[in-house]
Amino acid sequence: MFNDVLKKSGSSSRQEIKVEKTEVEPVREVEPTRAVGASTGKAGRAVISEDVEFRGNLFSASALEIHGKFQGEIEADGPLIIGQSAKVKANIKGVTVEIHGTVEGNITASERVELKANAYLKGDVRSPKFACADSATLNGSLDTSGGKPASDMNAMFTKLQTASK
Repeated sequence: MFNDVLKKSGSSSRQEIKVEKTEVEPVREVEPTRAVGASTGKAGRAVISEDVEFRGNLFSASALEIHGKFQGEIEADGPLIIGQSAKVKANIKGVTVEIHGTVEGNITASERVELKANAYLKGDVRSPKFACADSATLNGSLDTSGGKPASDMNAMFTKLQTASK
């Protein structure tokens, strides 16, 4: 093909092209980047800032802070902080949930739920530990029984009353 091009252009002289042998470095395999906190033992933190509006289902394996608007479902395996400027409409499942802003939805926490000063929660809370600042508002029900049915708790109180007589 190169000769055909030379013939068409009218040039009959051949030029020699020398290619020098060069050493090529072998390709190194690169490990994929891991997200901070992903099976490395290091604690990561995700933040949804004030200027962000998010709709959908959100799962976090590490700490999560929400300062913007959120609507959907949240599941957090690390601490969840709802910031003062946050407006959240979601059912939440987590380990610890700390609310400074506004939340509409039910919360289930395996360790603790805490309403900070001026926080507003419209929904039901199910958690073994619950703390509420004086200026916070809870508009819903609270279950701190740790998942035990009320009948078990009544039986336990009955036994305590009988034992004290």
